[in-house]
Amino acid sequence: MGDREEFLAIWHQHVSRPGSEKLLDWLDKKTDFFTAPASTRFHGACEGGLCMHSLNVYHALHDTFFTEGDSEETFAICALLHDLCKANYYKAGTRNVKNDVTGQWEKSALLQRRGPVPPTATARRASSSSSGS
Repeated sequence: MGDREEFLAIWHQHVSRPGSEKLLDWLDKKTDFFTAPASTRFHGACEGGLCMHSLNVYHALHDTFFTEGDSEETFAICALLHDLCKANYYKAGTRNVKNDVTGQWEKSALLQRRGPVPPTATARRASSSSSGS
C-alpha cells in the first residue's frame, strides 16, 4: 500500500465528521498534497514527502499517546492535517550551479516557495501591538 492509499484508508476508517469528505475531495483533486514535498531541504524533501511526513506524525502520535477512550478521529485529523498549509505551497524550479569539473554553469533542479512565508500569529500580534492597532 502506498502513502496516498494508507492516508485515505486511515481517513475513511476514523474521520466521519460533517464536511470531511468534501475536504478530502479538495485535498485529493485540487491540491498537490499527495505529491508535494514536506520541505525543500529537510524531512520529506522529496516527491510525496508531505503525505509521507503526515503519516509518520500520525503513527508516532498514535503509537506514543493514544489510549483507550481517546478519539481516533481527533488523532487522525490533527496528525494527518497538521501541515495542510503546505499543500500547493512549493513549485519546481531551477538554479544555476557551477560544475566543479568543467567550470561551466548548469541548471540544477530545486523546490521554491510559491509566495512569501505567511507571518506567524506571534509576528502578527507583535506587529499590530507596535503599530498601535
